[in-house]
Amino acid sequence: MKISDKLVDTMGEIANKISGNIYLLAIRESFVVNMPLIITGSFATLFSGVICSTTSGLAQFKGFEFLAGFTTLFSAISYACINLLALFICYLIGSSLGRAKGLNDKFTGLLAIASYVITTPTQTTIEVDNVAQVVNNVLVNTNTNAQGLFTAMLIAILSVSLFSSFMKNKKLVLKMPSSVPASIAESFSALIPTILTIFSISLIAFIFKAIFGLYISEAVFKLLQAPLIGVMQHPAGILIIILVTQIFWFFGLHGANITSAIREPLMLAALATNADLVANGLQPTMNVARPFWSMYCTIGGSGCTWGLLIAIYLFSKREDYRIIAKLSTVPAVFTINEPVIFGLPLVLNPIFMIPFILTPLVSASIGYASTALGFAGRAFVEVPWTTPVFLNAFLATGGSVGAIITQAVCLAVSILIYAPFVKIANKKEFLQ
Repeated sequence: MKISDKLVDTMGEIANKISGNIYLLAIRESFVVNMPLIITGSFATLFSGVICSTTSGLAQFKGFEFLAGFTTLFSAISYACINLLALFICYLIGSSLGRAKGLNDKFTGLLAIASYVITTPTQTTIEVDNVAQVVNNVLVNTNTNAQGLFTAMLIAILSVSLFSSFMKNKKLVLKMPSSVPASIAESFSALIPTILTIFSISLIAFIFKAIFGLYISEAVFKLLQAPLIGVMQHPAGILIIILVTQIFWFFGLHGANITSAIREPLMLAALATNADLVANGLQPTMNVARPFWSMYCTIGGSGCTWGLLIAIYLFSKREDYRIIAKLSTVPAVFTINEPVIFGLPLVLNPIFMIPFILTPLVSASIGYASTALGFAGRAFVEVPWTTPVFLNAFLATGGSVGAIITQAVCLAVSILIYAPFVKIANKKEFLQ
């Protein structure tokens, strides 16, 4: 077996282990299912700023002041779709894991939410007329929005795993007479495992609070979520994710899907933070929110292959390349580039290996620098990944012209990177 074949097999085994992991699959599936709500909430935030704001929207102009009265219409949508993110993801992960383990998925979703609430504080202190007042039996916003996301994910996995292990113990499963309806019998069969799961989670939360003086949700955010988001917000963090993604793609594996379970929770938390800030009249602070990926890392698809297609039209003398480019152009408009990845192909192609991996790294670096310097607006609106280039930057940033210009620069640079290799491919064809 050749060294290259062994390498392909090794990468395939790694990819299978990652993509076949039921926990990572559950996380990925949950974010995909929840995406319509995120998009809806993001656009509600955008519409509120464009229509209702008295400083930046239509409501600032004479005759349109009445539009400010519609603020609550959009803020209610934004709150429902974005500020309950942790609860939604918790339910969806619990449901997905339950289904994967052969359990009642609806119930395991509910079990996950109940377990998560146990680990969070249900009281808070507010000031009324400069007097501190303790409010009981509430869930504060920081535990239901993106700040509680990682705790919700971890508790969903832990609770369903515990429940599954208890359900496997036949001594803990109640057997009902055959005359009892199936739905009722199923509920009672899960009674003891449910009690054991809920009490186990509660005991863990109680002991943790007693020892460390913190709720589990507070500790996870401070020790895990905040540092990981910080890593993703650093240019090295996003560049490493891109590098790994492109290496998988080069070996014919769907790199974007393989790495999505790792990057999306971090980038989505950043997006939710930006959206919440904008909804409260503040400036977004996170440079790398989820739309950043489609805006700068995958212009035309993984590898920023819009640059390759244009370079082929400009410089390629190979008829087969030009045919593939024509077939790939329309899908590329909607960020679908499998036709060029597998048709040219880019997979295991030694000529295009360097630009295929290098181009998105350079493009992301330009996008990050432009965003960090304030030239390109930070993304706070989730847009479908199939949204065409330029339009996605305009919508995601609430109309930032700087973001559109930055995308244009990234596209021009990607053409320059791919062009020499297209010319090399021409020479290789003539030598054959």
